[in-house]
Amino acid sequence: MTVTTQPSYQRRVSFDNVTNIPPAYHSFTLKQSSFGFKKTRRSRTYMVAIDLLEEILDSLSFTLRSLMDEGDEIVVVGVYPQLNNNTEDPKQKAEEIIDWIMKSHQGDKIQMIVELTFGRPEVALEEMIRMYQPSMLIVGSRNKLKYKHAYSGTGIFKYRLKHSSVPIVIVRDKPIIEEKVVPPKRVKKSFSLLNCTYYYTSE
Repeated sequence: MTVTTQPSYQRRVSFDNVTNIPPAYHSFTLKQSSFGFKKTRRSRTYMVAIDLLEEILDSLSFTLRSLMDEGDEIVVVGVYPQLNNNTEDPKQKAEEIIDWIMKSHQGDKIQMIVELTFGRPEVALEEMIRMYQPSMLIVGSRNKLKYKHAYSGTGIFKYRLKHSSVPIVIVRDKPIIEEKVVPPKRVKKSFSLLNCTYYYTSE
């Protein structure tokens, strides 16, 4: 008989200030960590910006699979354009993201923080960077989207990424480069653009 031991997680802090502060500062914070997690001088903080509307989790999956290690912290930032009656309950959404992380990442003792806010995505992200001072910022960008979402690395947000003091990783499904230098399938490639590094997921 084989017994599978699942790692235990502890809910540390949960802040819900969606209803008691001005609309411009609405937010929800959920923090959870593995039992035995201990932050040290070697611990790193990875900030992952996700699009809540498209629910694209490539950047989050890449971070958990390729970057996270024992004692590290992951901060997931999601921004709703505005708060209205059709907006999904941020507490429920944060819990769904935490549950997804726990199911996707087994083994290492890590800390998880989900920050859901309402407002301009680029402004909210800059505030989160100042607050957490991450070692790296990871964003996702799918080439086949019908439109570019807030954290897709394009337009105004792309300009701000290029001028960020934090190292940036942009995760894409496959490269948009000339045919002569298209990498073969199943091979990961990356290249740098100022302080941005592009990683491509295997297909």
